[in-house]
Formats: sequence, C-alpha cells, structure tokens
Amino acid sequence: MKKLTPDQAKELVGEIKRLKQLNELSKARKLGLESLSLVKNDELVDFYFQILNILAQIERRQNQIEESINHYLDIVELAKEYQSHLWQAHAFRHIADIKTEHDSLEQAEMYYEKTIAIYQRFGETESLSYANSLRGYALLKTKQRNEMVKDLWQQAENIYRSLDIKEGVEECRQQLEHIELIMGKTND
Repeated sequence: MKKLTPDQAKELVGEIKRLKQLNELSKARKLGLESLSLVKNDELVDFYFQILNILAQIERRQNQIEESINHYLDIVELAKEYQSHLWQAHAFRHIADIKTEHDSLEQAEMYYEKTIAIYQRFGETESLSYANSLRGYALLKTKQRNEMVKDLWQQAENIYRSLDIKEGVEECRQQLEHIELIMGKTND
C-alpha cells in the first residue's frame, strides 16, 4: 500500500472537495472511498476524518442516509480512539440533524444532548459549531413543542451575533418572533 505525505493527502482531500463542489458526487464519493486506505495512519488521521466527513455529506445529499450515518459513526469511533472530542461532537450533531430531518426525534435528541455536552465540557461554547448545535436542537424542540425552545434560540442568537453571522442571527430572530406569536395566541 502506498504511503502518502501530508501534502499529498491534503491535495487528495482538496480534489475530493473540488469534485463535491462541482456536484460530481459519484466521482467524489468513489475517490473518497478509494482514498481512505491511503490516509489511515496516525500521521494522516486528520485527513481520514476529513474524508469520512466529506463522504457522509455526499451520501446525505444523495439520500443514502444509512451510509451517511455509518460514516459519521466511523468518525465517532475514530474520534474516541484519538481523543478528538470536537470531531466526535461534529459527527454527533450531523447524525442528530439527519435524525431530525427523518422524524426520529428521540434519537435526534440523544445525539444533540451528547453534542452539546461535549462542547460544554471542552469550553467550546462560543464557537460556530456550538451555535449550530443549539440551532439544530432548537429546531428539534420546536417540532416537539418543548418549552425550552425559546432559551435555545436565544443562546444560538447570542453566539451568532458575537461571531457576526448575520444569517444565523436573522433565523434566530424569526424563530423567536414566531414563538412569541404562538405563545401570545395561546395566552389569550
């Protein structure tokens, strides 16, 4: 088996991303699957994470949900092995997003709670990833009509505002206004 240098691995990941951006998803997926064995070693482990992540994204776009979740679960297992907590949280969040989209709300809730706990444990509560996790959890709680939804949207809005992510702030504001409208009607 050929061993890649970090520069070659970076170039390979770049090519997979380029194919994905060009919407050549089948080619990108094929190259990604072929590339995994080339970067599966301690020196190149971050590239292995990246390729698994890209594969999961492609499969999600191709509606290959089980394959996508399996690649995210591969990230979780690898992240445990390498104690890469942020990759683990990242994978959990995407699994939660998929579960929410497909109305597996109890499973989604479990994954969001794991994600948020990891970000909190490792002091990542001001990051875009944490805000995106809160956003996803808020969407889930909105579907469940849960009382904690307002607090989640407010937390996400505060982080998006601190990071100057205008689209995130706007979405949170719209959600909060919608909640106020609904709560106002139920309180009348």
